[in-house]
Amino acid sequence: ALGSLTAISNYHLRIYNRWGKLVFYTENPFAKWDGRVNGKTADGNLFVWNADFSLAGKPREWRKGTLLLLR
Repeated sequence: ALGSLTAISNYHLRIYNRWGKLVFYTENPFAKWDGRVNGKTADGNLFVWNADFSLAGKPREWRKGTLLLLR
């Protein structure tokens, strides 16, 4: 667990479709992806995400994973 989101700095979240095209990007740890791509509701599919961020007093962290969007 990360703890409080207010302690995060230098945050970057990227979500890519299965062809590697960036479909969502934010530097705001409170922002959420709504499942839309280019303003249109995305079909259920597999997406890949990666995030990097800093927590006070700790080294920069990188995390990655997949998400399955169900419709």
